[in-house]
Amino acid sequence: MGLEDQLSEEKFYANRGQTRVKHYILEKYLEGLAYKVLHGYGELTYVDGFSGPWESKDENYGDTSFGLAIRTLKTVQAKARYYGKRPTIRCVFVEKSRKAFSELKDFVDSYNSPETGFETLAINSEFVDAIPQALEHAKRSFLLTFIDPKGWTGYPYDKIRPLLGRPGSEVLINFMYDHVNRFRDMDDPKIIESLEPILGGKNWQDRLDSTAEDRSKALMALARSVLKEEGDFRFVASTCVSKELSDRPHFYLLYGTRHPSGIQVFRDVESKALLFQEFLRRTAKQRKEEEEAGMGFLFGPSEPAIDREIREFLSRQIAEAKESLLTNLSSNNFAQPFKDVWPPILEEYPLRYTNVRDVCVELCQEGKIENTWAVNGRRKPEKDDLIKRC
Repeated sequence: MGLEDQLSEEKFYANRGQTRVKHYILEKYLEGLAYKVLHGYGELTYVDGFSGPWESKDENYGDTSFGLAIRTLKTVQAKARYYGKRPTIRCVFVEKSRKAFSELKDFVDSYNSPETGFETLAINSEFVDAIPQALEHAKRSFLLTFIDPKGWTGYPYDKIRPLLGRPGSEVLINFMYDHVNRFRDMDDPKIIESLEPILGGKNWQDRLDSTAEDRSKALMALARSVLKEEGDFRFVASTCVSKELSDRPHFYLLYGTRHPSGIQVFRDVESKALLFQEFLRRTAKQRKEEEEAGMGFLFGPSEPAIDREIREFLSRQIAEAKESLLTNLSSNNFAQPFKDVWPPILEEYPLRYTNVRDVCVELCQEGKIENTWAVNGRRKPEKDDLIKRC
């Protein structure tokens, strides 16, 4: 399916391009995770802490996180059962608004089917108050928690730690960067205090890197480090979702995992989302310009131009990753196995596993690291190949 074909399916996301990108990442990551988990653990629980619905324009809730999650998981389960598996999927949807909850419950309950291994539970409460019930429902299954609040409150880490701290668990958080960044330099004690639960407690402003040229990098570095510590995650990555009509971050999706394979799948999904996001943003900008000029919207943006934009972005990230790798090797006795090299790079940069292999090849061609993988007849390094500085 081409990008323009995808766009034709976006009628329910008019003026909500950022939400569409967020749902795209959620859908594709949830799909990839479910395939892995259901062929390993055999059981998966998905928890949505702020379910809604809010701005849904689809009577079948296809433009909501809970509708998307249920349909994605049902599809994955059906495929697993086709291949002889008997997976169990459990879903927990939490919503505090009574009005929104009444819609949510009717929809969610219609999919509850314990006899087929697909269980759904809707809870009308604050997210933090629903955690004991959510954990009881999850039992011993692998757990993915999706946290998508309207603002930055409602998920203090000290209260949701039981969800994050389970050994078999991951989290995806919508970090409302635009809101937080707007208030980061204010002196209002109430606002500053309201940000403490997700930014490491009191005096969080003092922990921002004041030397960073990029304000977003400084804030997101702090947000990632706090989530990593509070959730006891091995890796925490973030991906930027930009405003639809301006070149500024709107929010970041924070992702926490304990498994290298998790960070690999997340970055694979992100690479496709970057292309999708750029197409949506260019389309929205072009439509607005043509409407202001009194013209009809005739043609979408050029796909080659979008590809070129993405390539230039990745080129900048790869250049930074090369410098980071050389610095890391210098501080680790100049050598590390590739299996220890690539996960931290994917954690820090929006790159894929294959990009890190290419980074090593380029550094070798530049005479900065040794070609240790050629001994085994390989063109690019793999897990046990030693990455050594020359």
